[in-house]
Amino acid sequence: MGEGFEALPTPRQYYDLARRKAEGFLTDIDPDLAVGVEEVEVKLDNGMKKRGFALKFLHPAHPELKWTMDITMSRSYINEELEDVVRKIYTQRKQDLGIA
Repeated sequence: MGEGFEALPTPRQYYDLARRKAEGFLTDIDPDLAVGVEEVEVKLDNGMKKRGFALKFLHPAHPELKWTMDITMSRSYINEELEDVVRKIYTQRKQDLGIA
């Protein structure tokens, strides 16, 4: 079995796959928009902490236009839904911030 995403990808591999997919369509949305994978720590209701990952979107010309997002860890979500979700978030954020 070779390297890559053959069997059961790890959460990090899903986020890296989503990042690569997003890099492919971000130039169509806004050429200055960038994406990366960030390790995050979430405090649960019971006080416990959980480590995980998030996609982090940044816009150098508009530092206030940034967000992190969780993904559904499946190839079908990444291939079929991710772009629509990112477009909706981007459009809504720009509208909320009054960015033309």
